[in-house]
Amino acid sequence: METQFQVEPQESLQQQANDKKQSGRSWMLGVIGVYSTFAIGTLAVVGFTFTQNVELVSKRHYEDGVNFQSKIDNSYRAEALHESLSWKLSNDSKNLEISYPASFLAFGNASGKITFFRPSESTMDKVFFVSIGANGKQYIPLSELPSGFWVVSLEVSAGGQGYYKESQVKL
Repeated sequence: METQFQVEPQESLQQQANDKKQSGRSWMLGVIGVYSTFAIGTLAVVGFTFTQNVELVSKRHYEDGVNFQSKIDNSYRAEALHESLSWKLSNDSKNLEISYPASFLAFGNASGKITFFRPSESTMDKVFFVSIGANGKQYIPLSELPSGFWVVSLEVSAGGQGYYKESQVKL
């Protein structure tokens, strides 16, 4: 009995080998493409984050955190006043009129600061000192402050006690 072998032509074998090489190459190119895309994306995100301007509310985070409870206590003390510690915009919106309780006038040594904080840009923040007039009011000129959103905080010490009030104002 004679066995017959079928011999494939040389070209067919070579074609199969080339097909295997090409399928291996496409898989390898896909892996290289995925890793390259990942690396470029990561570098783009890192580059973007380093170009962002991060402004901190305060450069003294630790001290502010430690003193935060006293600010809360001073806020409660300001709310408990018989005459309120308040402010409002003048009719022409050119001044902020702050009304102090009459008891602050009686103490005669009230001191503190009024801070205009601009959340969108800390370089625009302004600080004014407490100066109570004879009528129990203080007027802060708003002409040097650009229009927009502001957080106004008042820290005042009168009669050995601290008081704090904060609110948002749109100029």
